[in-house]
Amino acid sequence: MGMDMGAIVSMMMMNQQAEAARREAEDARNFQQGLLNQAQAKADAETARLDRKAAERKAAGESGKSTYIANVQKRLGAGLIGEDTAQKLVEDYYTKYDLAPSTDDYSGITKTYEEFAPKQRAAQLSSSYQRLLGRQATSDELAAGQSQMGLGRTIGDIEQDIQATAAYKKQLPPSAEAARLETIYGGPVLDETGTRTGKYKFNFGGGTLPQLSNDLVAKSGVKTPDFIGKEFTGSAEEIESAKQSKNNYETFMYNSGLKSLEGNIQTELTKLQTEAQLKIGRQSQQAGLLQGLVGSFSFA
Repeated sequence: MGMDMGAIVSMMMMNQQAEAARREAEDARNFQQGLLNQAQAKADAETARLDRKAAERKAAGESGKSTYIANVQKRLGAGLIGEDTAQKLVEDYYTKYDLAPSTDDYSGITKTYEEFAPKQRAAQLSSSYQRLLGRQATSDELAAGQSQMGLGRTIGDIEQDIQATAAYKKQLPPSAEAARLETIYGGPVLDETGTRTGKYKFNFGGGTLPQLSNDLVAKSGVKTPDFIGKEFTGSAEEIESAKQSKNNYETFMYNSGLKSLEGNIQTELTKLQTEAQLKIGRQSQQAGLLQGLVGSFSFA
């Protein structure tokens, strides 16, 4: 039995719709694939760019590595940085340029430190003993300190040990007043056993006396105190007494200089007045003689 025309038309329309839907779906898939292909192409290009940049950075790192490592070793050898810092700088360099670590570089840092460390430790120990005890460290003290620092103790640890000794405590001011006087006058002055003597050092310098005359001391008959221009050692009372003597001396000599200058000026004035009077007398005498000579002639 044959199909009627309506059914045939309906089937044809359904087929057309199905074909249109298929083509639309295929176009959508093609569009999406195109987008994916573009995204992949961009990603591949970016990856290639990053790879090139990484390769260039790595090449630059390789090129400059020897100079950089040498600079780190130089700073380490000069005592500007420590071994840990030097190792960290090398490690950071490897990371920055994506380089494979080299055991030779690390061992070079260690070797440099091992060559420099004894000198650095000796300098630190010498400075600490000089600053804390006022003397050089002995060879035994240097050797012991170096050994301890080699085991990981710091110079700060060793300074704490020095500060705990009787020798260090003996050097501390016995009171706040003693510390104040040492600040004012300088010191402390120690005896041969390193014990404080209660005396201080004070530099009087050259004094403030004006240089009015080269023979001022001879004219005044006063001898310059021996301590002026030198470092004076004595108790606080003795230093204060010396300071007062210095002030008295300078005041006296200054006043003597003024008197001497005043006397010189008066002498010069008297001399000038005398010379003027003599000159006036001579001129008056010459005028009288001239008048007598003129009067002896007659013009009549």
